[in-house]
Amino acid sequence: MNDLPDNRIVNEAVELAKAWQDRANELMTQQEKSIQDQMAKLLTHRSDKVVFAKLIDQCFRSKEPDRVADQVNLLFREFGIPVFFSTWEKDLVRLFMGVGRHVPKVSVPMMIEKIRKMSSRWVKFGEKDFLRAFLEKRKEQGVRININRIGEAVLGEKEALFRLDTYIDDLKQPDIESISVKISTIYSQIQPIAFDHTVDILTERLSRLYSTAKSNSFIRKDKTRAAKLVNLDMEKYLDLETTLA
Repeated sequence: MNDLPDNRIVNEAVELAKAWQDRANELMTQQEKSIQDQMAKLLTHRSDKVVFAKLIDQCFRSKEPDRVADQVNLLFREFGIPVFFSTWEKDLVRLFMGVGRHVPKVSVPMMIEKIRKMSSRWVKFGEKDFLRAFLEKRKEQGVRININRIGEAVLGEKEALFRLDTYIDDLKQPDIESISVKISTIYSQIQPIAFDHTVDILTERLSRLYSTAKSNSFIRKDKTRAAKLVNLDMEKYLDLETTLA
């Protein structure tokens, strides 16, 4: 296993991160400050985090508006209206609970669209045409993008292999330069008591990703080619030793 970084490297990383954050704070617009204040409320109210996560899950899991409306209504009745919602967002929730839930074919699509807009600063939806247009726009602006697909620990090997194929497909796209991968998304049976076996399987699967990255190129704005990057991300510290191995 590789040695952990020494204190000098850690301190340099901390200083660099601080410099980036200070500069980001200087460039922050008033609108961004308002959004940041709203997100701070979300992070300081535990029940709000639960409601928001469950709300997104319920809205996008089912394709049946009736079911979505019932589940969302139950969610708000159980946990209440989130504190971090703005005044008019709270009014919209009350309107939904009073009237909207009875006309789900109208209210649910509107709710989903609202959630998409709320999360669009941080989360881009992965439909190919939408993602391609977004990446092309950022490329023209000279912005470099890392693709980090939402989803952490998978439920089984079928889902893990599906995620692996998705990463491989991403690396084959000429407009994607860099992706982030968590080992918990490409193997569902990570077990500390089967450490060597787990590492062997992950090595094989990561090798497929690295091989795909090596055989494909990113096309820059000036049409030159650049190497692709696979960033090995980490979901939790319990995976630290396995990730480093």
